[in-house]
Amino acid sequence: MARFSVSIEGASMLYTLPYNNSDPETFLESFEPYKANIHSFYFSFPGLFLTHNPTRDSAEERLGKDTNTYRFLEMINRRYKSVLCINTLVYPGDLKEITYKIIREMTVLVEQFGLTAVNVASPTLAEVIHRYFPMVDIQTSCNTYSYITNMYRFWNEKFGSTVFNLPREALRTPWLLDQFRGTGFVSKCIVNEGCLYGCPGNIEHACSFVIPNSAVCLFCDRNDFHLSDVFKTNFVPPHRIGEFEGKIDIAKIAGRYFETERILKIFLAYLNQDPEAEIWTLMHARTRRWLKENKLNFPAKAWPKKTLICECKECSTCNVCRKAMEHVVERSGVAVEELTMPI
Repeated sequence: MARFSVSIEGASMLYTLPYNNSDPETFLESFEPYKANIHSFYFSFPGLFLTHNPTRDSAEERLGKDTNTYRFLEMINRRYKSVLCINTLVYPGDLKEITYKIIREMTVLVEQFGLTAVNVASPTLAEVIHRYFPMVDIQTSCNTYSYITNMYRFWNEKFGSTVFNLPREALRTPWLLDQFRGTGFVSKCIVNEGCLYGCPGNIEHACSFVIPNSAVCLFCDRNDFHLSDVFKTNFVPPHRIGEFEGKIDIAKIAGRYFETERILKIFLAYLNQDPEAEIWTLMHARTRRWLKENKLNFPAKAWPKKTLICECKECSTCNVCRKAMEHVVERSGVAVEELTMPI
């Protein structure tokens, strides 16, 4: 496989941040002081390119409906990289129809608004975009679950991809990060999504976060989970992000539907490696709801250190997560009998 020296060698970790469809002037003003630390902004169009209906309205029809996003793209053109997220996995209609609609949508986004990249889950969609818009950088979504060298080779040879969103579990499996570094490509990893490590429903309910009125995925609401399972997630505490310098190139902050102030707080917590940042602010996952329901908020420094390299193989004998949660409950002042879940 040809090696591509495209990693951001010698630079501090960069961040890709979500745009939340809010007023673009106010949004960008909040992040302008930290421009040197921002690799790109990623965004989506509500109702457009969604998992089960990627082509609800045409771009022309949406110009009057979603002016914030179009204004945002105009404002960041040539100032920041822009990445359209299309986590599309299932398509209505046949491929010919989809191809026509993708061409119609992408033409407006690329020619009028300077779109520079798409983040896709489907090789089928990537092939269509690459064929008609070769100037657009095709990046893989973490929902592609690309985790072996042959997968990277395929995406690079077929679509020119050099930037890969690694599986959410990559941050808990050092061998996966080391394997990727050997390819010479650029890595992105979500750092504040707290879904359970190895959760079999991860892709399903991760996509549901960004799809209004989607079917509710109940896997992470099962009543046999324990509060201490919160620590068995893919979440990286901000004060430990420095441990990934040289291992990942771009840290991705999840939260397209967060308010601007919260996105900024999360970003600055990671940028400043703040051990006092509170979990309720940082985490993007249903596991966060477990904590809120039980009134358990705590600083990131309370996160057990072992979890970043633990693959949850020794849970029956380890008890690190349980002991950490017992300490959190004790410090919170919440009576054990008032908890809605066992520790």
